[in-house]
Amino acid sequence: QHPLHVEVLHSEIMAHQKFALRLGSWMNKIMSYSSDFRQIFCQACLREEPDSENPCLISRLMLWDAKLYKVL
Repeated sequence: QHPLHVEVLHSEIMAHQKFALRLGSWMNKIMSYSSDFRQIFCQACLREEPDSENPCLISRLMLWDAKLYKVL
């Protein structure tokens, strides 16, 4: 058991994260309409950048998840 980490975030960071949540919700709705679009989107998110050591988009999101604002 670890103590709860509390941090004050700038309003710009909160706005970006709220926008990302709304965008994710919208994308989820759009994905439900077409399996072809869902497949193309997933392939794009899993593609690694050719000239970089950066992981794919999904890996980056998973790594940053712990730093994102959480609602109780």
